Amino acid sequence: MTDSTLPDSLSSRAGGSVMRHSPYITSYDFLKFFAVLTMIVDHVGYYFYPDIAVLRLIGRMSFPCWMFLIGFANTREITKPLMAGCLFLVLSNFVMGTFLLPINILGTVILLRLGIDRMARFTFRGAEFVYYTLLISVIVAFPLYFVFEYSSFAVLMALFGYLARHRGETNLGSVSEKMFFLLTIVFCTIGQGILFNFSALWMAILGVGYSVIGYVLYRFQAHEYPALTQALPLAVVRSLQFFGRYTLEIYVVHVALLGVLQKVLSDGPIHWFQPSLIYP
Repeated sequence: MTDSTLPDSLSSRAGGSVMRHSPYITSYDFLKFFAVLTMIVDHVGYYFYPDIAVLRLIGRMSFPCWMFLIGFANTREITKPLMAGCLFLVLSNFVMGTFLLPINILGTVILLRLGIDRMARFTFRGAEFVYYTLLISVIVAFPLYFVFEYSSFAVLMALFGYLARHRGETNLGSVSEKMFFLLTIVFCTIGQGILFNFSALWMAILGVGYSVIGYVLYRFQAHEYPALTQALPLAVVRSLQFFGRYTLEIYVVHVALLGVLQKVLSDGPIHWFQPSLIYP
C-alpha cells in the first residue's frame, strides 16, 4: 500500500470526523500534533515563564492551525463536549480567580462554527468584499480582543481555511484568492506581534514562521499514509493519532491542570472565586 490522497468521493467531504476513525496516520494527525505541541509550549510559558518570549513565540504557531481547521472542516456542528469544555474553562477561571473575558478559544470555535459560512458568502462574493472584510477586521481587532480569544485574527484564519477548501469555487479570481491568503498572514503577523509586544526581531521570526505555516495550510489536503503507518513504530503511530484526534480533551485538561498548578506553586496569596472581568 502506498501513501495517497483519499478518493475523490471522500476527499471532497473529508473532515475531522472521518479522519478521526482512520486506522492510518493522516494529514490531520500531523497538523494537529504540531498544533498541540506548540500550544502546550505556549501555555507552559504563559503560566510559569511569562518573561521568556521565545515560548510565547513558539506558541503563536498553533493558533493559525486551529482556526484554519474550523473553516476547512465540512462540519459546523456544535457538539455537547465542545460546549461543556467551553463552560468548564469559564467556570475554572472563575474558581481560580483569574478572569472571565475574553471568552476562551472554545467559545471562539463555537462562534466561528455558527457564523463562518455566512461570513464566507459575504467575503468571497467578489474582490471588493474581500477588502471590506479585511478593513473591518483591522478596525475591530483590538476591541474584540477583550471579548473573545484571537479576535478577528481567528475570523480571517477560519476564512483562510474555508477558501483553501473551496479554492476556485468562489467568485474571486486566482489573483484575489492569493491576495487574501497573503494579506491574512501579514495581518495576523503584525497583530499578534503587537498584542504580545514582540521586538522587531521576534516579529520578523514570527512572520517567517507564519509564512511557512501559511504555505503548508494553503496546500493542505486530506491524506492517509498507510505505508508510513506501517513503517513507523507503533508507539509513534499511536502518539500521532492520540494528539491528533483528542485535541479537545487535551486542551481542556492541560489548561485546567496548568492553571491549578500555577496557583499552588505561586508565592503570593491565592484568590479563589475572585476573578477580574477582563484579562489585564
